[in-house]
Parts: sequence; C-alpha cells; structure tokens
Amino acid sequence: MKLLRSALVVTAAVVVPLLPTAAHADRYVHSDVAGDVASSVGSSTTFTPAPERVVGDVVSSMVNHKRRTVVLRLQYRDLANDSEYDEHVFFVHTSKMNRVVRLYASNAVPGGRAVMTKANGKKVACHVGRHIDYARNTATVIIPRSCLGQPRWVKAGLGGVMLAGLTQANTQWIDDALATGTNGSATYSPKVFR
Repeated sequence: MKLLRSALVVTAAVVVPLLPTAAHADRYVHSDVAGDVASSVGSSTTFTPAPERVVGDVVSSMVNHKRRTVVLRLQYRDLANDSEYDEHVFFVHTSKMNRVVRLYASNAVPGGRAVMTKANGKKVACHVGRHIDYARNTATVIIPRSCLGQPRWVKAGLGGVMLAGLTQANTQWIDDALATGTNGSATYSPKVFR
C-alpha cells in the first residue's frame, strides 16, 4: 500500500506541471453569454440592450497561438448573409505592438475582406487569411506571427458589429465576445503564450 501511494504521488508530481493553465496555454477559449447584444444608432456611444437580436450574438471565441500563426475565431448564435454589413473585429496586443484586424462582409462580399491596421488606423501590409462559415456561424482570421513580430504571447479582444446600413441614421448591433454587453471598448483575453 505504501508503494502504491508513493507511485501515485510521483505520477501526480510529474503530470501536474505538464497540464496547461488558461494564461500559459497556447489556446484560449471563452464562452459568451447569449442575448447580450447592444444596439446604438449612428456614432452614438449610448448602448441599449437588444436581447432579442440573434444575428451577431457571439456565443464563444478562441485565440490560438500557433507556431506560425495566430488564429482568432468568433462563434455566433446566427450569422446571416443578408443585406446588413458585418464587421468582425479582432484587436491584438503583444509586448511589441498593437494591431487591429477587421473582417468586413456583406451579401456582395460574403467571403469577407480582411484589413490589418496599426492602432492609429494606418494600414499594415500583411496577408491575413480569413474564413466565414455561414453554416457554422463562424468568422475566423489567420494572422502570420511574422506580422506581429514573432511575439512570445498575444492578448486579443474580439467582437462583432452588425450594421443595418452605412449612414449615420442606421442602427448597429455590437457584441463584445469577452464581456456581457458592451461599453464600446474591447475586453482582452489573458496572455496566450507560444
């Protein structure tokens, strides 16, 4: 019995350090509350809860810090290819830089167009992969780590913005993937190490 107990202690001592933790894993997954979409009109910073809004309601997100790429994914309750304009927003923070990737989509461009910028809005020349899957309700961007300076870790803020139109009179629906509701600012994930 003493030998078995010793073997279990040794096994536990070896296995426990090998288990990843949320802040040190190379992947972070977060479940978001359903029904926490907020709406505003035009450039207003006043947000009204819109729990009945299903399209654009984020239910989970993922940050996967791989060897060559950083993969960011939004999972929605519903994602429609309709007359609205969709903007899937990914804020990336590293010890070296801040970047923003916006994946724009509409019924004219259902596969979307990804644009990477610096925090000041200046475009960055970098090929960002993207994939929108309307059957699975996901929007994904794949950023080469070389575009981020080969960082040791990344933090990401993710969210969806659905626009009824592109004028100041149109309604927009926003969901911060890492918070319940929104205050107009992104909530960031913990550091995801490589």
